Amino acid sequence: LPNNGYIERIRYEDGKVIARASAFDSNKQSSVLIDLIFDAKTGKLADKKEQPYDYDSDESQYGRIYEVDGYKIGMKSEWDEEKAYCELYISQGDGEALQVELKSNETNYYDIPIVFKIADNKVVAAVTTDKTPVFYEVDLQNAKADEAKAGNYDWLNVSNIYYSLSGTDGSTYYSSANGIYKIDVKNKKTIEIFNYSWCSTNRNYLTNA
Repeated sequence: LPNNGYIERIRYEDGKVIARASAFDSNKQSSVLIDLIFDAKTGKLADKKEQPYDYDSDESQYGRIYEVDGYKIGMKSEWDEEKAYCELYISQGDGEALQVELKSNETNYYDIPIVFKIADNKVVAAVTTDKTPVFYEVDLQNAKADEAKAGNYDWLNVSNIYYSLSGTDGSTYYSSANGIYKIDVKNKKTIEIFNYSWCSTNRNYLTNA
């Protein structure tokens, strides 16, 4: 990885761990994307692929991207003259993205570190603010969002969530300072899947992976 590069995301596919990195090529005076492909069993670098940075890609447009039940949900953090707010862009396949604005006149909305399914075509978006977190129940089909009743999702510690994704089993997983957890919507709790203390790898590497 170049000295000025950083890892954007990591995924597992067919026995390979693929780390997508961004870097600046001083010779070409442009940004590039580098896929570092590792053998999952040996941990050795198997291949390296480089391509120009696509400024029109979803990765460059959105701060976070979630995929739930065939929907792609892109998140942007925005500012107006008064407050910070968040926008969701919901799309299916090649269809046009529908926009949902999450905004408050009383507090700043900074980020949405997790989106998780609660029913068919319906998710919860957890918003970090300069006060306590706010939860919205979002109808993906109709691109409508309603603020959830106070206390409905207090069992989820949003401030401890770094990164989240939807697993192939339909469940939502997230990483935190302590390890990896699974969302259990039915029982209103989180389940510890892996604690970083269970291995000898530097915790900083695991936390930022």
